Amino acid sequence: MSVRPLDAIMLEREREGRCPLCGTQTHTFTGDTVRQKVALDIEGQILRGRCLFCVPLPTHTTGLLEVSQENPEAAQCNPVVTPLPIMASVPLNNPIQQPQPEALETEEYERETSQAIGTASLTRTSSKSSRKRRRLTPQTGSRRGRNRMNQATPHNLTPSREPPIDIMSREIRDIISSAKINSSRACAQDSACKKLRKIAAESDTDRKKIMKENGIDMIVEAMRLHPLKTNVVVEACGALSNLALLESAHEEIVKKEGLDKIVQAMNVHKSQMYIQVMCCEAMRHLSASKDGKDSVISLGAMDSVITAMRKYQTNAQIQEHGCAFLQNMALLARARSDMIKLKTEMSLVLCVALRNRGNQDVPITACQVIRNLAAKQKTKNMLIESSTIPTAMLHLLQEEDEMLAKAACGALLYIVTNSKVGQGTIIQKNGIAIIIAAMEKFKDSLDFRQIGNTVLEELASMNSAAGVEVAVAVEVVEKGGVDVIVRAMDSHSMSVSIQELACGGIQKLKEIEDAIVPDFLSQL
Repeated sequence: MSVRPLDAIMLEREREGRCPLCGTQTHTFTGDTVRQKVALDIEGQILRGRCLFCVPLPTHTTGLLEVSQENPEAAQCNPVVTPLPIMASVPLNNPIQQPQPEALETEEYERETSQAIGTASLTRTSSKSSRKRRRLTPQTGSRRGRNRMNQATPHNLTPSREPPIDIMSREIRDIISSAKINSSRACAQDSACKKLRKIAAESDTDRKKIMKENGIDMIVEAMRLHPLKTNVVVEACGALSNLALLESAHEEIVKKEGLDKIVQAMNVHKSQMYIQVMCCEAMRHLSASKDGKDSVISLGAMDSVITAMRKYQTNAQIQEHGCAFLQNMALLARARSDMIKLKTEMSLVLCVALRNRGNQDVPITACQVIRNLAAKQKTKNMLIESSTIPTAMLHLLQEEDEMLAKAACGALLYIVTNSKVGQGTIIQKNGIAIIIAAMEKFKDSLDFRQIGNTVLEELASMNSAAGVEVAVAVEVVEKGGVDVIVRAMDSHSMSVSIQELACGGIQKLKEIEDAIVPDFLSQL
C-alpha cells in the first residue's frame, strides 16, 4: 500500500479542521453554503482550536491563565504576563515572527514539532536583524547559554508528547475520530467505512491496528445510526468482512453485535444485490471459527444466506460465498440438523451451484459441501433422497474440466461409501459407465484414477439384494471397467496406491463367478 507524503497528510488535516500532527479534531464547520471554521474548546484537550496534546501550554503560563480566569482584576495587575499564542492556527510553512518575550517559546515549539513528525522539515526564515536581536536579547542570551538556562529552569518549555506511532495508525485514528464527530452525517460514515474497508483488506497487521483503535465499534455504530442508507451498509459490511479475515476478530465482532447488524442488513435490504454479496462474504469469513458458527445458529442466519442464494441464482459471488458458508457450517452438528429441516431449500441451492458454469469455484465448493454433508449418515440420506444432486454430480463427470470432474468424483465417493441406497442410486443413473468414461478421458491424472477406482470398488461390493452384486459386476465388465483398470495399472506402474486399488477392484470382480467371462480371464 502506497503511503502519501507527510506534508500532504498535514495539509489535508488542517483543511478538515484537525491538528496537523495527531489528527485530533480542533475546529468544526458551520453554514451550508459558505463553510466557516469555528474553534473548539474541550477541557484538557483543546483550547480555542489549539491541540493541547501536541502544543501544550507552558506550566507557568497555564497557572497564570487559571489565576486570570478566577480573578480578572488580578490579571489586570499583571499586564506583563500574556498567554502563549495558538500555534495550530498559524501555517506551519510560513515564517513566524513574534515579540521578543515569545521568541524562545516559538523556537522550542518548532524544534519539538520537527522531531515529532520525522521527515517533515519546518524551516524558519528570519532576517539577519531579527536573528541578531534574538541572539542579543538579555532574557535569552546566547544559544549555548539559553540551552543551559532551559536545562536549569523548572519551567522547561519542552512539550510532553505521546510515544511516536506509525503513519498507518495515525490515519486509522484520524478516520475513526472524524467519523465519531460526524456520526449524524451518512456521507461521513460512508467515507470512513470505505477507508477502513480498504485498509482492512491489506494485511493482518492493519486489521489489528483497526481493532486497537476501536474501529469495530465505529462500524457497528454507523450501521445502527444509518440502517437504511445503502452506501453506509455496503461499506460497513465490507469492512466487517475484511476484518473477519482475522480469526481473532470474530469474538469481538460477535460480542459488539456486528453479526446481528449483518443479519439485519440481509433481511432489510433483500432487493439490494451488492449488500447481499457483502453480507454473504462476511458470513463466510465469520463461519470459519467456532464462535462464529455458534452465533450464526443462535441468530438463525442460515435462512438468510439460503434465501439470498435462491433469489440470486445467477450471481457467481453470492453462490460462491454461500457455498463456502454452507461448507463451514456443515462441520457443526447443530447446523446439520438445521439443514435437514431445510432439505428442500438445501437441495435447490446445491443443484443450482453444481450447474453454475460462470465461475468454476462455485460447483467445486458445492462438491465440498456435499462431501462434508455425506460424511454423516443422516445428511447423506438427505442428499440421496434428492435425486437431482447425484444427477448433477454425474453431469460434472462428463465435463472437459478435470478439476470439476475430480471434485464431483470425490463427492460421489462419500455418497456411495457404506451406503447401499447411495450405490443403488448411482447405478440406476448409469453412473458406472459415466465414471469409466471419465477415467478414460483423464487417464493421465493419477489423482482422478485413484478416486475413480475407489468408487468402482465400492459399487462392485454392493450386495443389498440377491443378484444385484452380480449385475453390478457384469455391468462394470461390459462397460469396459476392467479395461480401464488394467490400463491404469500399466500407465501408473510406479504408483503403489493405484496398483493396490486396481488389484482390490479386480479381486472383488473375480470373487463373483457369474461376472467372470473369457475376456476378463485373459486380461488377468
